[in-house]
Amino acid sequence: MWTAPAFAGTVTTSYGVDDGLGLGLVSGDTVFQFDLFPGTGVAEWHAGGSSVLLTSSWSGALQSASVNIFSGGWGLDAPAQVFLNNQLVGSLTVGDGSVTPNGDNLAFRDVFSLDAFIGLLTGNDLFEIRTASPDDEGALGFLALTVVTRDATGNTVPEPASVALAAIALAGALLARRRRRD
Repeated sequence: MWTAPAFAGTVTTSYGVDDGLGLGLVSGDTVFQFDLFPGTGVAEWHAGGSSVLLTSSWSGALQSASVNIFSGGWGLDAPAQVFLNNQLVGSLTVGDGSVTPNGDNLAFRDVFSLDAFIGLLTGNDLFEIRTASPDDEGALGFLALTVVTRDATGNTVPEPASVALAAIALAGALLARRRRRD
């Protein structure tokens, strides 16, 4: 009996490198604008915001989506806002030096569910960080869009790590059974 292949799973499309702004920072760490490496297009200090066009493709119906952003310093006059295709998704954690006693800028990882915005996702999606003032500054180091799709029967395909863990568990059970027989 022939069955159609399942066209479902998890697709992640990203911009930048998830390396803590090129400095190995984690969420909540101090970031200094002059420690960043200009000229790469990512992990640079920007005035007035930043924008990224992500091109991705998937098959099957979208079940859920999220965007993961690692950035720092935003929010001098008000929290910087994140937009997907001109629709407000949420606000970044304020990392501007005005929120710390010694005036340090902080880097943060913000993750936003896009489940309410699934209808906006096209495969050519514009993500923007918009500041309250053109003078507000910050750095964008990493942005990743993750979509989960389902096939025509409504099933999602498990992520590869889950499949690998299940395979290891099955191999261990078979090995244990074989040892009992010997």
